[in-house]
Amino acid sequence: MERQGHGETLRTSPCVTTVALALLVVFGVLGTACSRNFVPLEVGHCLPDGSGIEGRRAQAPTLVSCSRPHRYQVFTVETLTPPSNEWPGDDVVTANAEQLCVAAIRDATGLEPKDTPDDVELFHVDPTEGSWRAGDRDVECLFRWDNLTMDTLVKSPG
Repeated sequence: MERQGHGETLRTSPCVTTVALALLVVFGVLGTACSRNFVPLEVGHCLPDGSGIEGRRAQAPTLVSCSRPHRYQVFTVETLTPPSNEWPGDDVVTANAEQLCVAAIRDATGLEPKDTPDDVELFHVDPTEGSWRAGDRDVECLFRWDNLTMDTLVKSPG
């Protein structure tokens, strides 16, 4: 499957910085199309710097305990619900993914999006046109710290 990632700062000001990163996934084609299996990220997963998700969707991303230094933490996995199965386009997918992720911040953390720490950005991995055709509708929403951290923003279930 092929996936792409997008990110933005959670601060709302004229100086809002948008981080847009393409996360690519290998879609194997050897004679016939065959997709490789990828480890889906789950809520609470923490990933270190150099985990392989920045710039591409990793087949087996490196995970670490959130009590160890990490750069990313998954806070929700949401499913896009389009009006049809037709590919809606990158802009629509990105806008809808961003809305889903921002809307999930309060439930995941207990914080309003505007109250997240200054050194934290919202980052999401979205379906691409190719993965969409294969049935992919999942959006993985992550926090990305500017520097390695041992912090966690995700509330414990319960």
